[in-house]
Amino acid sequence: MLEPTLATAQLHTLPELYGSHFAAIDHRMRTLIGSETLTRVRKLYVLGNGDSYHAAVAARFAFLSRTGLEYHAVPAMKFLGYEIDHLRDDRPGTTMVVGMSASGRSRRVIQSLERVRANAPGAVVIAMTGDPGSPLAGITDTVVDLSIPDLGRTPGIRTYAATLFGLTAFCLRFGELEGRYSARETDATRAALTLLAEGVGTTVRDAVATAESCAAWSHAPFATVVGSGPHLGTAMFSAAKLVEIAGIHASAQDLEGWMHVERFAYPTDTPVMIIAPGGRAFSHARKTCRAARRLGHRIVVLTDRTEDTALLDAADALCPVSGEIEACFQYLLYYIPAVAIAAALGSAIGRGMFMSDNEALRAKSTAVTRNLSEPV
Repeated sequence: MLEPTLATAQLHTLPELYGSHFAAIDHRMRTLIGSETLTRVRKLYVLGNGDSYHAAVAARFAFLSRTGLEYHAVPAMKFLGYEIDHLRDDRPGTTMVVGMSASGRSRRVIQSLERVRANAPGAVVIAMTGDPGSPLAGITDTVVDLSIPDLGRTPGIRTYAATLFGLTAFCLRFGELEGRYSARETDATRAALTLLAEGVGTTVRDAVATAESCAAWSHAPFATVVGSGPHLGTAMFSAAKLVEIAGIHASAQDLEGWMHVERFAYPTDTPVMIIAPGGRAFSHARKTCRAARRLGHRIVVLTDRTEDTALLDAADALCPVSGEIEACFQYLLYYIPAVAIAAALGSAIGRGMFMSDNEALRAKSTAVTRNLSEPV
């Protein structure tokens, strides 16, 4: 059985990963893709499944803030089935399609890039993967290597960080080449991102401590994670970890979307995880906390505003998120707590990650067993 504690153990390795590997991935990005290629690009599609897609959604605000690109984060199946036929490359080199897969074996991503090369030969096609020798890497001219040391099978914790590193480095490179930020300003941001290691370590410790108080919610039939802007992608990732680590059905929703729809759902004591950093959506996050509290929901808040009285009054558990970075890059911090909470819930229930506690589902003929042994 894959114990949920393996996920917690990987969280504790993140400070070292931030301190050493962001700079390495950023260096590969800058030396691999020439400025002549990037300065022509005006439209960017980022494709992926699961965590790769969640990362692409989370990074959208950074690209909107730092670059002048038209940015599209698209699930690979949606792109393959519904968007590829409408891709235009009237001006060769102005459209870029990035296929993202930590394993490099995501079939729909591979098929999407193959179709782009056939249907839109003027588009620039790039792969970002943790395996530069994978099938995905083999169908593109340019491969951004996101590989990091493998510490064993868990639901995409370190690989998600590496994916975020790749997208962040890409965003900084585009913004720098467009002249929106000087080399000095961009290097200062790169340095700040490397220095996040300390804040990441503090966030991990606080998340593990908070998770202990959330373990009592293990009886809940489902949970919801809400966030807005860049934190919608983080909410999607967080919900996925609750499913993969603890086997709890979970969904992600925008803050305003929850107020419009999910607040009318029974039972009203189910957990709601609210991502509430100080910033553009903070006042609405506070409003959502108060509404969820009045309905009787169990609430955990992830925030850097730990002294806000409205949050303190509404939350059953408050998880501090530490680390100084501009708002558009906060996705590098806010995904951490959900992993610790999911691990605590899974341990309390006695479940294994990916349903690995269920012997009946481990027969070789089942899709669940495939997921335990094969990367997707």
